Amino acid sequence: MARFSTFVETRIGLRFSPSNCGELEQRIAHAASEAGFPSSVEFVEWLTRSPPSKDQLETLASHLTVGETYFWRDKETFRVFQERVIPELVARRREEGKFLRIWSAGCATGEEPYSIAILLKETIADISEWNVTILATDINPQFIAKAVRGVYRDWSFRDAPSWLGGKYFVAAEDGDFEISPSLRGMVDFRLLNLAEDTYPSLFSNTNAMDLVFCRNVLMYFSPQVLHEVVRRLSRSLTAGGWLIVSPTEIPQVQGAPFSVVMLSGVHLLRKEEAPQAQPMALPVERLDLHASRSEVPFVDQSVFPAPAFCLEERLERATDLYQRGLYVEAVEALRSILSIAPENGDVLALLARSYANLGRLPLAREWCEKAIRADRLNPSRHFLLATIMEEQGDPQGAQTSLRQALYADQDFVLAHFSLGHSMLRLGNKRDGERHLRIALSLLQGREREETIPESDGTTVGRLRDMISGLLNGSGGS
Repeated sequence: MARFSTFVETRIGLRFSPSNCGELEQRIAHAASEAGFPSSVEFVEWLTRSPPSKDQLETLASHLTVGETYFWRDKETFRVFQERVIPELVARRREEGKFLRIWSAGCATGEEPYSIAILLKETIADISEWNVTILATDINPQFIAKAVRGVYRDWSFRDAPSWLGGKYFVAAEDGDFEISPSLRGMVDFRLLNLAEDTYPSLFSNTNAMDLVFCRNVLMYFSPQVLHEVVRRLSRSLTAGGWLIVSPTEIPQVQGAPFSVVMLSGVHLLRKEEAPQAQPMALPVERLDLHASRSEVPFVDQSVFPAPAFCLEERLERATDLYQRGLYVEAVEALRSILSIAPENGDVLALLARSYANLGRLPLAREWCEKAIRADRLNPSRHFLLATIMEEQGDPQGAQTSLRQALYADQDFVLAHFSLGHSMLRLGNKRDGERHLRIALSLLQGREREETIPESDGTTVGRLRDMISGLLNGSGGS
């Protein structure tokens, strides 16, 4: 067990204390059985002797981090979420444009994100007028498939309000309960490994979140992995956004950029408001981050020509700022480039991405449309626009942009995937599954570890797993 614990911490980033030895042994036995080994000892010997693949490691991790889940788990947290957090977010967003973005990270079989959806419907009287995103992710594809199906047994309701089953579920076979279609459509389930996958990302919809639930997940990570996960989660939140972890995890997380806030006896973590960015040392005046392109200072390039190397260096610096999560600084750097190269499509597209990660979707859309006008046959820019429109609650517009991306490149695998995913969520099962299968066929023969362009670091293997999860959840194969 000591050797196995060392292996798990080194290769997967999970840490188990000696007090959890009994529980760990049970989980190893289950993983060994699924992998086809007659005993845990032989399974552990095999793992530590021959290097397993990334897929095998993730399968192992999904067994080792399985947590108990049910509707309304931790009633006090959900009470504070309903009575204090939702009203504050709603009051702020009524002024900014009715939208909310919430992420359930480590959602297991879906009870938590569905509980969130129910609370929003119970709390926001005019929720039909809002653009609500509830993202739910987990490392285990079997869990995601079950969550998409939305069928649960009595045990999942053991601590839920008595009115829940009759209001939001319908009776299914064998005494099970199936989530109502209207509620199912509120949650977007995706496969994601918090320890390794790239986020925040427009492609995985993990950007510009108002609130992240990540309960009973962080406790498994080693200190180094925990630091990286918390850093990425903080980048996924907007300034002032909330991170909800279990009470035992708060000491592991508190500290910049989070502060501990007590609301009605419950401790939550809040991301600090972003400090005012300092002006960059560039030969242009500081720019208003809310301005449109028409307000960018004009420089006559016939008088002050811009050397190509200068533009390349500036774009490289702006890209580095974006990749480090410094989106405000990236915007300033990109706007300064536009003052001397106002038609540069790459700059316009990266500016759109930066605004999207800041949660400023109208500006992101505006700049993306300008990037498209700079090159109407660039499929990646139509794909970017579709992603932004999906976040804005415009799935029909997003589908139109995805079709335009496929017109420019019929083998654009991400466009097929996103179109299929969107169609499934809107109830178009036949066409949705068709596009997902096309995407799957386009991935055949490619190495699992190959990174897919325009995907913010998603690998071929990860996308295959995501497609398989969606097909399994919809009943396809």
